[in-house]
Amino acid sequence: MVETSEKPPISKLAIAPDLVAYPIPEAERSPSLWPRLVIGAAFLGIGVVAVSIGLSSVIYRLTHATFQDGLVTGRLVRLQAPVNGEVQDFFASSGVDVQAGQVLARIAPGQQQQQTLLQLQGSVSQTTVELAAAQQLLNLLTTQLQSLDRQEQALQTVNTSLATDDVTRQEAIMASAIATAQAARADYQRYQQLLGAGVVSQQQVDNLRAEWQSAQAVVDQARVGINSAETQLGATQQGIGLNAGDNLQQQRMTIMQTIAAQTALTHTLSTQLGTQQQQHQQAQSLYSDRQVVEVEAPFSGVIYSTERETGEQVSRPDVLLTLLDCNTLWVEVLISNQQASKIDTEKPVRVRLAGTTDTLTGEVELIEAISRSDLAKDQTQALTPGIPDQLMGQPLTRVRVAIPPIEEQSQAQHLCGIGQTTQVTFGMKGFGRF
Repeated sequence: MVETSEKPPISKLAIAPDLVAYPIPEAERSPSLWPRLVIGAAFLGIGVVAVSIGLSSVIYRLTHATFQDGLVTGRLVRLQAPVNGEVQDFFASSGVDVQAGQVLARIAPGQQQQQTLLQLQGSVSQTTVELAAAQQLLNLLTTQLQSLDRQEQALQTVNTSLATDDVTRQEAIMASAIATAQAARADYQRYQQLLGAGVVSQQQVDNLRAEWQSAQAVVDQARVGINSAETQLGATQQGIGLNAGDNLQQQRMTIMQTIAAQTALTHTLSTQLGTQQQQHQQAQSLYSDRQVVEVEAPFSGVIYSTERETGEQVSRPDVLLTLLDCNTLWVEVLISNQQASKIDTEKPVRVRLAGTTDTLTGEVELIEAISRSDLAKDQTQALTPGIPDQLMGQPLTRVRVAIPPIEEQSQAQHLCGIGQTTQVTFGMKGFGRF
């Protein structure tokens, strides 16, 4: 008998006791996708932001243009001497801040100013006398003209009466001539009838016919006389053809021409007298009422430059000093005409002061074509920018950008920021490049 022995089955615990004792967690065998999604989303967001920044930068460069040659400048006001005299006190000094109404100088009128007052007074008196004489002569001429008008009217009345009488006389002559002609005609017609009866001769009839025709001619001549007399009467009534008034007409024309010239002289003297009286009143208020004239600052600002000193003689309107208005500043830049034509004046302008990170926002105040000579003549602003090398010989355009007041600078050469160079960025019309 064969004995079979069965081997017991191999236990898994015996083969891999470690695996059975320490099971592997499910999370370690299958990692989650969430960390990967979060990281990927972060990198994607960074990329989108970078693209957006780059795209915005490109669009900004296409719609804006930057110039490095801007110059801060401002409004200058030159204070002039209001009177002639000597500078008694002069308180102005370059770079000093002043307030509106602050006394900057005092001018004392001297002997010359008193002499000027006397001269003005003498001029007023002389012109007054000349005006009175001219007015008196004008009144005399007007009276003479009125007298001539009356004489002319009287002469016209007399001549009209004479012409009327002449018409009446001519009418009487014509009436007599008509009566004579009618009688001659009647005799002729009566003898014409008797001729047929053999009572009168043919010669008698012919003689009467001739007398009738002669009488009719006198009638025609009288009619012409009446027409001439009536024409003369009408002309006389209108003042035409006054033989005796020719001299009066010439006198009248001469007087009217003299009156016109005298009227113009009177008007000139009257205007001159008004001007002299105004100057005299001003001189009296300056030299008589006050011995010293004060010059005050019209607004708050900075003394930009001085032209006079204490003790100097000045004459109106000599410049005493130049005042800078720190509340009226702008940046000026010179560019080409082509560049200026593309600037959008409705968009704000960015202005960055050189050497700083400060950025101001301004607006386009002026765009105008300008020449090199125009820049030299401009005395209404503190400084003018230089012409860039690349624009030499090209048509230039001045662009002025109004900016708010700049904080007081520590550098003495930068009064209210005047003279600082700037970087100016303009908005453009649409897309494109200069």
